[in-house]
Amino acid sequence: MVDSKSTGDNISVEYAKGFSIKQYDGYKLLTVKDPWPKADKNFTYLLAEDEASIPSEVKYDHKVTIPVKKIVVTSTTHIPSIEILNEEESLVGFPGLDYISSEKTRALISEGLVTELGQNESINTEILISLNPDLVIGFAIDGNNKTFNTIQKVGIPVIYNGDWTEESPLGKAEWIKFFGAFYNKDDQASAKFNEIRDSYLSLKELAKNAKSKLLFSVALCIKINGMCLMATLGKLNLLRMPMQIIFMRTPKVPVVSPYPLKVF
Repeated sequence: MVDSKSTGDNISVEYAKGFSIKQYDGYKLLTVKDPWPKADKNFTYLLAEDEASIPSEVKYDHKVTIPVKKIVVTSTTHIPSIEILNEEESLVGFPGLDYISSEKTRALISEGLVTELGQNESINTEILISLNPDLVIGFAIDGNNKTFNTIQKVGIPVIYNGDWTEESPLGKAEWIKFFGAFYNKDDQASAKFNEIRDSYLSLKELAKNAKSKLLFSVALCIKINGMCLMATLGKLNLLRMPMQIIFMRTPKVPVVSPYPLKVF
């Protein structure tokens, strides 16, 4: 819950439905809405710079000192945003290192700079706590995660990320602004998202306007900084599409994937 007399400045969020950010003098309030389906509450996080003066009327669920230096994330969908912001070296732990395919983060894993934390269903809390991260970015299917409760009891904030609940590809991609807030890179995150948005909309319009008799049901994958942004486009002509457009079998749900995808 937030009760502040200062209105703050909203950081623009165009497509994502699951979060909002307000910028104040020396701190931000990040609100995550519906972090899992049918969630019965929102979560508000205070992201404060060192020595920032926080009004007493500001209320929040957890506080994080920014910019963060050490982070643990729990989903491969979180990693592209960190890499796009050039903050991959802040990643100190992850559950299931074998699932990470990105070259930049795999190089860090090879150097022993990212620690294996087990699996999401059974994160090794002892190892995680020993890493002393500034925060853990978690996701959950409900509010009964005992592992996250244990982590929070020792003073490490767990921040819920709900990018996976977004229904649109651009909504998922816009969560880069969520990560930008923790690194004090709001402007950079917004600029990078604008590049993704403009490329996506431009190529989607180009694909929509293609004309031919040979039609296939396809989806569009736009790779930007290792992120594959996909959207179902319906029936299009593969033979007349530009080479920079990569077509994949149509997914049931549009996704943002950090993995390389096979082209056919």
